[in-house]
Amino acid sequence: MKLQRDGDRIVLAVQTRHLKAAGVGLAVLAVAAAVALGRRALGASREVASADSLAWAAAPRFDVAVTDRPFTGSTGAPVTIVEFTDYLCPFCRRFANETLPAVLVTYGDRVRYVVRNFPVQPVNQMAFPAAEAVECAYRQGRFWEYRDALFRDVTRLDSGRLLALAGPVGLDSAAFARCVAERATRAVVEHDLLDAWSYGVSGTPTFFVNGRRFRGLRSREQFERYIEFALNQRARAAPTPAAIRRGR
Repeated sequence: MKLQRDGDRIVLAVQTRHLKAAGVGLAVLAVAAAVALGRRALGASREVASADSLAWAAAPRFDVAVTDRPFTGSTGAPVTIVEFTDYLCPFCRRFANETLPAVLVTYGDRVRYVVRNFPVQPVNQMAFPAAEAVECAYRQGRFWEYRDALFRDVTRLDSGRLLALAGPVGLDSAAFARCVAERATRAVVEHDLLDAWSYGVSGTPTFFVNGRRFRGLRSREQFERYIEFALNQRARAAPTPAAIRRGR
C-alpha cells in the first residue's frame, strides 16, 4: 500500500512537472510572438519613414510667395508650410480640422502655416465664391474665424449660407455683403490661381514645406517627418560659431 501511495505521489509529481514545463513553453512562445510582432511593426515603421525620406528628397522645390497671405505661427519660424486649398474640398477640411491643429501644438513657433487659394471650379460652382468670401473676411481681420466656420459645415453651401456665416464670426455683415456682391476680392483669388499653376499645383490640397511640393492629403505623422527633415536641413545649413567669427 505504501508503495502504491508513493507511486501515486511520484506520478503526480511527474504530472506537475509536465504542467510547469508546458506553462513555461507557452510563455516562451508568447514572448517570441510578441517580439516577432514588434519587429514586424518596427520594420513597417522604418519602411514608411524611409518612403517619406525618399519623397522628401525627390520633391520638387519652388520659391512660393507668401506676402500678404493669411498665416498662423511665427514669421521667423524655420519651417513654412503653404497650403493651396479649396474650401469645398473634403481632404482640405480634414487637414484643417484634424491634422493642422495637432501639428501646430507639437511644433509651436517653429512652424508657420500659410493659406492660399485654389478653388476647383469645375468640380463645384461654389468653390470660387467661397474663396472670395473668405478673402472678404480676411479684409476685416476675421479670416480664421470665417474659414473655421466654413470648414465646419459646407453642406448645402450657397450664396445665402456664405452671407449667413458673417455675423456669428464677428464680421460687419453689411460691409461683408458688399464685398461679396461686388466680387472685390476676385483678383486676389485669381492671382493665387496663377501662382499655383506656375508651381505645378493641379488639385487640392497641395502643400509646400519649405518650398518642397507634396500633392494630396498627408497624415500627421508624415507632416511631422517632413518638418523634422526641414529642421535638420536648417540646422546643417546654419553657420558654425567659427564661421560666424570669420564672417566678422
